[in-house]
Amino acid sequence: MTVDDILNWDLHPVGKDCCIATFQIAPDPLLATQLGQIVIPDQVLSAECLILSGRGPLWLYAFLTAQLIVKSPERVLAIHEPRYSREESTTAVIVNSPVENQVGGFLIGGVSTGAVEYSQTLGDLIPEGCLIDWVELEREEYSLCQIALREMDPDAKAFMNPGQLASLSLPEMVGSDERGICFAGIAPTWAYARMAILALQKQNAWQSCFYLLGGKLIVTHSTRSSVHVGMEIDEEVAADGLSVRVGPAATTPSDRSPAGFVIAIIGPASSGKSVLSHGIQDSLRGSSGAWLTRANPDGSAMYEFESQSYPYAAVLRGIVKRPWGDEATSQKYATEYAARIQAMKPRSDWLFVDTGGQASPELKMILEVCTHAILLSRDNDEQESDRNDFRQLCKESNVTMLGDLRSNLTGETNLIFSGSSFEGTVAHLHREDKKSGESAQRVAKAVVSL
Repeated sequence: MTVDDILNWDLHPVGKDCCIATFQIAPDPLLATQLGQIVIPDQVLSAECLILSGRGPLWLYAFLTAQLIVKSPERVLAIHEPRYSREESTTAVIVNSPVENQVGGFLIGGVSTGAVEYSQTLGDLIPEGCLIDWVELEREEYSLCQIALREMDPDAKAFMNPGQLASLSLPEMVGSDERGICFAGIAPTWAYARMAILALQKQNAWQSCFYLLGGKLIVTHSTRSSVHVGMEIDEEVAADGLSVRVGPAATTPSDRSPAGFVIAIIGPASSGKSVLSHGIQDSLRGSSGAWLTRANPDGSAMYEFESQSYPYAAVLRGIVKRPWGDEATSQKYATEYAARIQAMKPRSDWLFVDTGGQASPELKMILEVCTHAILLSRDNDEQESDRNDFRQLCKESNVTMLGDLRSNLTGETNLIFSGSSFEGTVAHLHREDKKSGESAQRVAKAVVSL
Protein backbone atom coordinates (compact mmCIF):
# COMPACT_ATOMS: atom_id res chain seq x y z
CA MET A 1 0.00 0.00 0.00
CA THR A 2 1.32 3.43 -0.96
CA VAL A 3 -0.20 6.55 0.54
CA ASP A 4 -0.29 10.27 -0.14
CA ASP A 5 -2.60 12.85 1.36
CA ILE A 6 -5.34 12.30 -1.23
CA LEU A 7 -5.23 8.80 -2.74
CA ASN A 8 -4.21 5.50 -1.15
CA TRP A 9 -2.81 3.04 -3.69
CA ASP A 10 -2.78 -0.76 -3.56
CA LEU A 11 -0.51 -2.39 -6.16
CA HIS A 12 -0.96 -6.01 -7.24
CA PRO A 13 1.45 -7.41 -9.89
CA VAL A 14 -0.10 -9.71 -12.51
CA GLY A 15 1.83 -11.25 -15.35
CA LYS A 16 5.37 -10.28 -16.33
CA ASP A 17 5.10 -6.50 -16.64
CA CYS A 18 1.49 -5.78 -15.66
CA CYS A 19 0.08 -4.31 -12.47
CA ILE A 20 -3.39 -3.77 -11.03
CA ALA A 21 -3.31 -0.32 -9.39
CA THR A 22 -6.30 0.25 -7.13
CA PHE A 23 -6.79 3.68 -5.58
CA GLN A 24 -8.96 4.72 -2.68
CA ILE A 25 -9.91 8.33 -2.04
CA ALA A 26 -8.58 9.36 1.35
CA PRO A 27 -10.58 12.57 1.92
CA ASP A 28 -14.34 12.31 1.46
CA PRO A 29 -15.49 13.94 -0.66
CA LEU A 30 -12.63 14.55 -3.10
CA LEU A 31 -12.46 18.18 -4.21
CA ALA A 32 -11.59 19.18 -7.76
CA THR A 33 -9.07 21.67 -6.40
CA GLN A 34 -7.08 18.73 -5.00
CA LEU A 35 -6.33 17.20 -8.42
CA GLY A 36 -3.05 19.07 -8.81
CA GLN A 37 -1.85 17.70 -5.47
CA ILE A 38 -2.33 14.01 -6.32
CA VAL A 39 0.88 11.99 -6.39
CA ILE A 40 0.90 8.90 -8.61
CA PRO A 41 3.42 6.32 -7.28
CA ASP A 42 6.53 5.62 -9.34
CA GLN A 43 5.55 1.93 -9.60
CA VAL A 44 2.32 2.99 -11.32
CA LEU A 45 3.95 5.56 -13.57
CA SER A 46 6.61 3.09 -14.71
CA ALA A 47 4.33 0.10 -15.37
CA GLU A 48 4.36 -0.91 -19.05
CA CYS A 49 0.95 -2.53 -18.64
CA LEU A 50 -1.51 -1.12 -16.12
CA ILE A 51 -5.03 -1.96 -14.97
CA LEU A 52 -6.45 1.10 -13.20
CA SER A 53 -9.14 0.44 -10.61
CA GLY A 54 -10.92 2.36 -7.89
CA ARG A 55 -14.14 4.19 -7.13
CA GLY A 56 -14.02 7.83 -8.14
CA PRO A 57 -15.66 10.49 -10.32
CA LEU A 58 -15.20 10.59 -14.09
CA TRP A 59 -13.02 13.68 -13.87
CA LEU A 60 -10.59 11.85 -11.57
CA TYR A 61 -10.24 9.05 -14.12
CA ALA A 62 -9.75 11.59 -16.93
CA PHE A 63 -7.01 13.26 -14.88
CA LEU A 64 -5.22 10.00 -14.03
CA THR A 65 -5.47 8.79 -17.63
CA ALA A 66 -3.93 11.99 -18.99
CA GLN A 67 -1.10 11.83 -16.45
CA LEU A 68 -0.31 8.21 -17.27
CA ILE A 69 -0.38 8.61 -21.05
CA VAL A 70 1.67 11.82 -21.08
CA LYS A 71 4.29 9.98 -19.02
CA SER A 72 4.28 6.92 -21.31
CA PRO A 73 2.23 7.24 -24.54
CA GLU A 74 2.98 3.62 -25.53
CA ARG A 75 1.89 1.95 -22.32
CA VAL A 76 -1.02 -0.50 -22.24
CA LEU A 77 -3.71 1.07 -20.08
CA ALA A 78 -6.96 -0.65 -19.13
CA ILE A 79 -9.82 0.53 -16.90
CA HIS A 80 -11.37 -1.96 -14.48
CA GLU A 81 -14.98 -2.78 -15.43
CA PRO A 82 -16.81 -4.34 -12.43
CA ARG A 83 -19.78 -5.32 -14.61
CA TYR A 84 -17.70 -7.98 -16.36
CA SER A 85 -15.48 -9.02 -13.47
CA ARG A 86 -15.68 -12.12 -11.31
CA GLU A 87 -14.77 -12.79 -7.71
CA GLU A 88 -11.52 -14.46 -8.74
CA SER A 89 -10.47 -12.05 -11.50
CA THR A 90 -10.39 -8.41 -12.56
CA THR A 91 -11.66 -7.62 -16.06
CA ALA A 92 -10.60 -4.29 -17.58
CA VAL A 93 -11.28 -2.50 -20.86
CA ILE A 94 -8.17 -1.51 -22.82
CA VAL A 95 -8.17 2.23 -23.63
CA ASN A 96 -4.59 2.59 -24.87
CA SER A 97 -2.16 0.18 -26.50
CA PRO A 98 0.74 0.28 -28.97
CA VAL A 99 -0.60 -2.97 -30.47
CA GLU A 100 -3.00 -2.48 -33.36
CA ASN A 101 -6.64 -3.40 -32.69
CA GLN A 102 -6.17 -3.99 -28.94
CA VAL A 103 -8.10 -0.88 -27.88
CA GLY A 104 -11.59 -1.97 -26.85
CA GLY A 105 -10.38 -5.44 -25.94
CA PHE A 106 -9.96 -6.82 -22.43
CA LEU A 107 -7.24 -7.57 -19.93
CA ILE A 108 -8.23 -10.21 -17.39
CA GLY A 109 -6.03 -10.28 -14.31
CA GLY A 110 -6.19 -13.28 -12.00
CA VAL A 111 -6.21 -11.96 -8.45
CA SER A 112 -5.24 -15.33 -6.96
CA THR A 113 -3.16 -16.75 -9.84
CA GLY A 114 -1.13 -13.60 -10.53
CA ALA A 115 -1.58 -14.13 -14.27
CA VAL A 116 -2.98 -11.78 -16.90
CA GLU A 117 -4.47 -12.59 -20.28
CA TYR A 118 -5.78 -10.63 -23.25
CA SER A 119 -9.16 -11.23 -24.86
CA GLN A 120 -10.64 -9.40 -27.83
CA THR A 121 -14.22 -10.13 -26.75
CA LEU A 122 -16.17 -11.66 -23.88
CA GLY A 123 -18.50 -13.62 -26.13
CA ASP A 124 -22.22 -13.15 -25.54
CA LEU A 125 -21.67 -11.49 -22.16
CA ILE A 126 -21.88 -8.01 -23.67
CA PRO A 127 -24.80 -6.81 -25.83
CA GLU A 128 -24.24 -5.14 -29.17
CA GLY A 129 -23.37 -1.47 -28.98
CA CYS A 130 -25.70 1.44 -29.65
CA LEU A 131 -25.27 4.42 -31.96
CA ILE A 132 -22.79 7.04 -30.74
CA ASP A 133 -23.47 10.67 -31.61
CA TRP A 134 -21.77 13.90 -30.59
CA VAL A 135 -23.53 17.11 -29.67
CA GLU A 136 -21.10 19.96 -30.28
CA LEU A 137 -21.24 23.47 -28.87
CA GLU A 138 -18.67 26.19 -29.47
CA ARG A 139 -17.72 28.43 -26.58
CA GLU A 140 -15.30 31.34 -26.74
CA GLU A 141 -12.29 29.40 -25.46
CA TYR A 142 -13.32 25.75 -25.66
CA SER A 143 -15.45 23.18 -27.46
CA LEU A 144 -18.16 21.39 -25.52
CA CYS A 145 -18.51 17.80 -26.76
CA GLN A 146 -21.33 15.74 -25.35
CA ILE A 147 -21.41 12.06 -26.12
CA ALA A 148 -24.93 10.78 -26.79
CA LEU A 149 -25.78 7.08 -26.84
CA ARG A 150 -28.82 6.22 -28.94
CA GLU A 151 -30.71 3.14 -30.09
CA MET A 152 -32.51 2.74 -33.39
CA ASP A 153 -35.39 1.21 -31.41
CA PRO A 154 -36.75 3.93 -29.06
CA ASP A 155 -37.82 1.26 -26.56
CA ALA A 156 -34.38 -0.35 -26.37
CA LYS A 157 -31.64 0.44 -23.86
CA ALA A 158 -28.70 2.47 -25.11
CA PHE A 159 -25.61 0.43 -24.33
CA MET A 160 -22.01 1.17 -25.31
CA ASN A 161 -19.93 -1.87 -26.20
CA PRO A 162 -16.19 -1.63 -25.30
CA GLY A 163 -15.39 -2.80 -28.82
CA GLN A 164 -16.66 0.55 -30.08
CA LEU A 165 -13.65 2.30 -28.54
CA ALA A 166 -11.47 1.19 -31.46
CA SER A 167 -13.47 3.34 -33.90
CA LEU A 168 -14.38 6.14 -31.49
CA SER A 169 -13.20 9.54 -32.70
CA LEU A 170 -13.79 13.10 -31.61
CA PRO A 171 -15.74 15.57 -33.78
CA GLU A 172 -13.74 17.14 -36.60
CA MET A 173 -13.96 20.61 -35.06
CA VAL A 174 -11.97 19.47 -32.02
CA GLY A 175 -8.21 19.85 -32.16
CA SER A 176 -6.34 23.00 -31.36
CA ASP A 177 -3.41 23.93 -29.16
CA GLU A 178 -5.18 27.24 -28.52
CA ARG A 179 -8.56 25.92 -27.36
CA GLY A 180 -9.79 23.63 -24.65
CA ILE A 181 -12.28 20.78 -24.79
CA CYS A 182 -14.99 19.72 -22.35
CA PHE A 183 -16.55 16.26 -22.28
CA ALA A 184 -20.09 15.67 -21.08
CA GLY A 185 -22.82 13.05 -21.33
CA ILE A 186 -23.63 9.66 -19.82
CA ALA A 187 -20.98 7.11 -20.75
CA PRO A 188 -18.82 4.48 -18.99
CA THR A 189 -15.62 5.42 -17.17
CA TRP A 190 -13.49 3.68 -19.80
CA ALA A 191 -15.15 5.78 -22.50
CA TYR A 192 -14.14 8.97 -20.70
CA ALA A 193 -10.60 7.62 -20.32
CA ARG A 194 -10.44 6.97 -24.06
CA MET A 195 -11.82 10.45 -24.83
CA ALA A 196 -9.06 11.96 -22.67
CA ILE A 197 -6.46 10.05 -24.73
CA LEU A 198 -8.01 11.17 -28.03
CA ALA A 199 -7.89 14.79 -26.83
CA LEU A 200 -4.19 14.37 -26.02
CA GLN A 201 -3.61 13.09 -29.54
CA LYS A 202 -5.38 16.15 -30.95
CA GLN A 203 -3.19 18.35 -28.74
CA ASN A 204 -5.96 20.41 -27.18
CA ALA A 205 -4.71 23.22 -24.95
CA TRP A 206 -6.64 21.80 -22.01
CA GLN A 207 -9.26 19.19 -21.12
CA SER A 208 -12.19 19.20 -18.74
CA CYS A 209 -15.21 17.14 -17.72
CA PHE A 210 -18.64 18.41 -16.81
CA TYR A 211 -19.58 17.67 -13.20
CA LEU A 212 -23.33 17.54 -12.66
CA LEU A 213 -23.15 17.93 -8.89
CA GLY A 214 -21.44 21.31 -9.07
CA GLY A 215 -22.63 22.35 -12.51
CA LYS A 216 -19.06 23.19 -13.53
CA LEU A 217 -16.33 22.09 -15.89
CA ILE A 218 -13.39 20.55 -14.01
CA VAL A 219 -10.04 20.90 -15.76
CA THR A 220 -8.23 17.53 -15.85
CA HIS A 221 -5.21 18.35 -18.06
CA SER A 222 -3.66 21.59 -19.30
CA THR A 223 -0.65 22.88 -21.20
CA ARG A 224 -1.55 26.53 -20.54
CA SER A 225 -0.43 28.49 -17.50
CA SER A 226 -3.70 30.42 -17.37
CA VAL A 227 -5.76 27.22 -17.02
CA HIS A 228 -4.61 24.85 -14.30
CA VAL A 229 -5.60 21.33 -13.36
CA GLY A 230 -8.45 21.34 -10.84
CA MET A 231 -9.80 24.71 -12.01
CA GLU A 232 -13.61 24.93 -12.04
CA ILE A 233 -15.21 26.75 -14.98
CA ASP A 234 -18.88 27.76 -15.11
CA GLU A 235 -20.99 26.18 -17.84
CA GLU A 236 -24.18 28.09 -17.22
CA VAL A 237 -26.56 27.53 -20.11
CA ALA A 238 -27.23 24.42 -22.16
CA ALA A 239 -28.26 25.11 -25.75
CA ASP A 240 -31.27 23.51 -27.45
CA GLY A 241 -30.74 20.01 -28.76
CA LEU A 242 -28.65 18.54 -25.97
CA SER A 243 -29.78 14.99 -25.25
CA VAL A 244 -28.52 15.19 -21.67
CA ARG A 245 -28.40 18.66 -20.23
CA VAL A 246 -25.03 19.91 -19.05
CA GLY A 247 -26.18 23.06 -17.33
CA PRO A 248 -29.42 24.59 -16.04
CA ALA A 249 -31.85 23.62 -18.76
CA ALA A 250 -33.86 26.80 -18.99
CA THR A 251 -32.70 29.47 -21.41
CA THR A 252 -35.40 31.80 -20.06
CA PRO A 253 -37.15 31.68 -16.68
CA SER A 254 -40.40 30.60 -18.30
CA ASP A 255 -38.95 27.50 -19.96
CA ARG A 256 -39.38 25.26 -16.93
CA SER A 257 -39.29 25.16 -13.16
CA PRO A 258 -35.76 25.91 -11.95
CA ALA A 259 -35.93 22.92 -9.61
CA GLY A 260 -37.02 20.18 -12.05
CA PHE A 261 -38.60 16.98 -10.77
CA VAL A 262 -36.90 15.06 -7.97
CA ILE A 263 -38.69 11.74 -7.52
CA ALA A 264 -37.86 9.56 -4.53
CA ILE A 265 -38.43 5.81 -4.81
CA ILE A 266 -39.50 4.88 -1.27
CA GLY A 267 -40.87 1.86 0.56
CA PRO A 268 -40.02 -1.01 2.91
CA ALA A 269 -36.86 -3.06 2.46
CA SER A 270 -36.75 -5.85 -0.13
CA SER A 271 -39.74 -4.54 -2.05
CA GLY A 272 -37.87 -4.02 -5.33
CA LYS A 273 -37.00 -0.30 -5.15
CA SER A 274 -33.47 -0.66 -6.51
CA VAL A 275 -34.61 -2.98 -9.31
CA LEU A 276 -37.34 -0.49 -10.25
CA SER A 277 -35.07 2.57 -10.12
CA HIS A 278 -32.38 0.77 -12.15
CA GLY A 279 -35.00 -0.14 -14.77
CA ILE A 280 -36.29 3.43 -14.89
CA GLN A 281 -32.74 4.67 -15.41
CA ASP A 282 -32.28 2.27 -18.33
CA SER A 283 -35.62 3.31 -19.84
CA LEU A 284 -34.78 7.01 -19.69
CA ARG A 285 -31.07 6.67 -20.51
CA GLY A 286 -30.33 9.29 -23.14
CA SER A 287 -33.47 11.27 -22.35
CA SER A 288 -33.11 14.96 -21.67
CA GLY A 289 -31.90 15.62 -18.14
CA ALA A 290 -32.76 12.18 -16.66
CA TRP A 291 -30.50 11.01 -13.81
CA LEU A 292 -30.52 8.43 -11.02
CA THR A 293 -28.77 8.73 -7.68
CA ARG A 294 -28.85 6.31 -4.78
CA ALA A 295 -29.26 7.58 -1.22
CA ASN A 296 -27.16 4.89 0.36
CA PRO A 297 -23.53 5.39 1.45
CA ASP A 298 -22.29 1.93 0.40
CA GLY A 299 -23.81 2.23 -3.08
CA SER A 300 -24.52 -1.50 -3.10
CA ALA A 301 -27.32 -1.23 -5.61
CA MET A 302 -24.93 0.26 -8.15
CA TYR A 303 -22.58 -2.68 -8.43
CA GLU A 304 -25.35 -5.24 -7.92
CA PHE A 305 -27.17 -4.12 -11.04
CA GLU A 306 -24.24 -3.04 -13.18
CA SER A 307 -22.37 -6.30 -12.64
CA GLN A 308 -22.89 -9.13 -15.11
CA SER A 309 -22.06 -11.56 -12.28
CA TYR A 310 -24.72 -11.44 -9.58
CA PRO A 311 -22.92 -13.93 -7.28
CA TYR A 312 -19.84 -11.69 -7.33
CA ALA A 313 -21.97 -8.63 -6.60
CA ALA A 314 -23.62 -10.47 -3.72
CA VAL A 315 -20.18 -11.10 -2.21
CA LEU A 316 -19.38 -7.38 -2.42
CA ARG A 317 -22.71 -6.52 -0.85
CA GLY A 318 -21.94 -8.77 2.11
CA ILE A 319 -18.64 -6.96 2.64
CA VAL A 320 -19.86 -3.36 2.59
CA LYS A 321 -23.59 -3.42 3.38
CA ARG A 322 -24.12 -1.97 6.83
CA PRO A 323 -26.12 0.71 8.70
CA TRP A 324 -25.17 4.35 8.19
CA GLY A 325 -23.73 4.57 11.69
CA ASP A 326 -24.78 6.20 14.95
CA GLU A 327 -27.41 8.93 15.08
CA ALA A 328 -24.94 11.78 14.59
CA THR A 329 -23.26 10.06 11.62
CA SER A 330 -26.60 9.21 10.03
CA GLN A 331 -27.87 12.77 10.30
CA LYS A 332 -24.59 14.13 8.99
CA TYR A 333 -24.77 11.86 5.94
CA ALA A 334 -28.44 12.67 5.29
CA THR A 335 -27.70 16.41 5.52
CA GLU A 336 -24.84 16.12 3.04
CA TYR A 337 -26.86 13.97 0.66
CA ALA A 338 -29.81 16.35 0.76
CA ALA A 339 -27.42 19.18 -0.12
CA ARG A 340 -26.13 17.16 -3.09
CA ILE A 341 -29.67 16.62 -4.36
CA GLN A 342 -30.32 20.35 -4.05
CA ALA A 343 -27.20 21.04 -6.09
CA MET A 344 -28.29 18.64 -8.82
CA LYS A 345 -31.85 19.98 -9.04
CA PRO A 346 -31.20 22.92 -11.40
CA ARG A 347 -29.33 20.66 -13.84
CA SER A 348 -31.86 17.82 -13.98
CA ASP A 349 -35.27 17.56 -15.60
CA TRP A 350 -35.78 14.19 -13.90
CA LEU A 351 -33.74 13.19 -10.87
CA PHE A 352 -34.71 9.83 -9.38
CA VAL A 353 -33.54 9.04 -5.85
CA ASP A 354 -33.37 5.40 -4.75
CA THR A 355 -33.76 5.44 -0.95
CA GLY A 356 -33.33 3.05 1.96
CA GLY A 357 -36.04 0.81 3.35
CA GLN A 358 -36.84 2.54 6.64
CA ALA A 359 -39.22 5.42 7.32
CA SER A 360 -36.57 7.21 9.35
CA PRO A 361 -35.75 10.83 10.26
CA GLU A 362 -32.85 10.61 7.78
CA LEU A 363 -35.23 9.67 4.97
CA LYS A 364 -37.43 12.64 5.91
CA MET A 365 -34.41 14.95 5.51
CA ILE A 366 -33.89 13.59 1.99
CA LEU A 367 -37.61 13.75 1.12
CA GLU A 368 -37.71 17.43 2.09
CA VAL A 369 -35.60 18.27 -0.99
CA CYS A 370 -37.66 16.03 -3.31
CA THR A 371 -40.76 17.07 -5.22
CA HIS A 372 -42.49 13.70 -5.71
CA ALA A 373 -42.38 10.13 -4.46
CA ILE A 374 -43.25 6.67 -5.72
CA LEU A 375 -44.14 4.27 -2.91
CA LEU A 376 -43.32 0.62 -3.61
CA SER A 377 -44.10 -2.24 -1.23
CA ARG A 378 -44.64 -5.96 -1.45
CA ASP A 379 -48.12 -7.10 -2.43
CA ASN A 380 -49.28 -8.31 0.97
CA ASP A 381 -51.20 -6.93 3.92
CA GLU A 382 -48.27 -7.37 6.33
CA GLN A 383 -46.64 -4.16 5.09
CA GLU A 384 -49.72 -1.93 5.42
CA SER A 385 -48.41 -0.35 8.63
CA ASP A 386 -45.05 0.36 6.95
CA ARG A 387 -46.82 1.86 3.94
CA ASN A 388 -48.70 4.25 6.20
CA ASP A 389 -45.42 5.34 7.82
CA PHE A 390 -43.97 6.25 4.40
CA ARG A 391 -47.15 8.06 3.37
CA GLN A 392 -47.00 10.08 6.58
CA LEU A 393 -43.36 11.03 5.91
CA CYS A 394 -44.32 12.28 2.44
CA LYS A 395 -47.15 14.33 3.92
CA GLU A 396 -44.87 15.88 6.55
CA SER A 397 -42.22 16.62 3.89
CA ASN A 398 -44.75 18.22 1.52
CA VAL A 399 -43.92 15.67 -1.17
CA THR A 400 -46.52 14.81 -3.82
CA MET A 401 -47.30 11.09 -4.01
CA LEU A 402 -46.94 10.31 -7.69
CA GLY A 403 -47.37 6.53 -7.51
CA ASP A 404 -48.54 3.97 -4.94
CA LEU A 405 -47.42 0.55 -6.15
CA ARG A 406 -47.34 -3.05 -4.95
CA SER A 407 -44.59 -5.38 -6.16
CA ASN A 408 -45.07 -9.01 -7.06
CA LEU A 409 -42.52 -11.49 -8.40
CA THR A 410 -45.11 -13.06 -10.70
CA GLY A 411 -48.21 -12.00 -12.59
CA GLU A 412 -48.64 -8.93 -14.75
CA THR A 413 -47.90 -5.23 -14.35
CA ASN A 414 -51.12 -3.22 -14.15
CA LEU A 415 -51.18 0.55 -13.61
CA ILE A 416 -54.34 2.55 -12.94
CA PHE A 417 -54.29 6.32 -13.46
CA SER A 418 -56.25 8.76 -11.33
CA GLY A 419 -55.75 12.45 -12.07
CA SER A 420 -52.06 13.28 -11.63
CA SER A 421 -51.06 9.99 -9.97
CA PHE A 422 -51.21 6.24 -10.52
CA GLU A 423 -51.40 3.04 -8.52
CA GLY A 424 -51.36 -0.67 -9.20
CA THR A 425 -49.09 -3.69 -9.31
CA VAL A 426 -45.58 -3.99 -10.74
CA ALA A 427 -44.48 -7.54 -11.50
CA HIS A 428 -41.12 -9.31 -11.91
CA LEU A 429 -39.06 -6.85 -9.86
CA HIS A 430 -36.13 -9.18 -9.30
CA ARG A 431 -32.59 -8.46 -10.49
CA GLU A 432 -32.35 -11.81 -12.31
CA ASP A 433 -35.79 -11.62 -13.95
CA LYS A 434 -35.48 -10.48 -17.56
CA LYS A 435 -39.03 -9.09 -17.47
CA SER A 436 -38.11 -6.57 -14.77
CA GLY A 437 -36.97 -4.09 -17.41
CA GLU A 438 -40.33 -4.19 -19.17
CA SER A 439 -42.16 -3.54 -15.89
CA ALA A 440 -39.89 -0.62 -15.00
CA GLN A 441 -40.29 0.80 -18.49
CA ARG A 442 -44.07 0.97 -18.02
CA VAL A 443 -43.58 2.88 -14.77
CA ALA A 444 -41.10 5.25 -16.48
CA LYS A 445 -43.61 5.98 -19.24
CA ALA A 446 -46.29 6.60 -16.62
CA VAL A 447 -44.06 9.11 -14.83
CA VAL A 448 -43.22 10.97 -18.03
CA SER A 449 -46.86 11.04 -19.15
CA LEU A 450 -47.89 12.76 -15.93
